[in-house]
Amino acid sequence: MTWFVASLRDEDTHLGGDLTDNTVTAMCGRSFRPLATLKGSPLDPLQVCPRCAQSPLVGARHDR
Repeated sequence: MTWFVASLRDEDTHLGGDLTDNTVTAMCGRSFRPLATLKGSPLDPLQVCPRCAQSPLVGARHDR
């Protein structure tokens, strides 16, 4: 799983699988064309989608 940036707004970085036709479907169910792919976890917890952060695939919680 990889973190993808959907926009520069808060709560709009999502955990998802592989890109298909430049689109990713996140753990929360949102499909989008990402602005960027992150290496590692997001540094700012306010960027993270709360539903994706609740995924059992997230090793460390992104608490606020």
